[in-house]
Amino acid sequence: MDFNTSLFNDLQARRKRLQAEMQKDGVDACILTTGVNVFYVAGCIYNGYFYLPAEGEAFHFLKRTTDAVLENAIFIRKPEQIVEELQKKGLALPKKVLLEVDTLSFSECTLLISSMQITETANASLLLRQLRSVKSDF
Repeated sequence: MDFNTSLFNDLQARRKRLQAEMQKDGVDACILTTGVNVFYVAGCIYNGYFYLPAEGEAFHFLKRTTDAVLENAIFIRKPEQIVEELQKKGLALPKKVLLEVDTLSFSECTLLISSMQITETANASLLLRQLRSVKSDF
């Protein structure tokens, strides 16, 4: 098995573990933007938002172009466009969302919550730290 296949499989396993935790806690989606967490679930760092619903495929909402090849990459100018893009895909807007409340600024958290009409948040920072602490063979 080559490096790219191993990386892809490991990223898929990481996302599935995150989704399992989200489902267990009744969370609809997770939005990540800090470098270490985006790298953990996407395999690269970019300027934007990693969006993972509790079930289904991840989306990469990019603010700037990147050399990384990403499936489901959507370019946006502002986080408010995430709502429009999810609706274009026929996806329901999440009500309970994991956000990196330990590391995001108050204004960025507030902007995401208000623009996406989020009714409840949970702390993604702690959960991601716990998930990152378990190492795979890769």
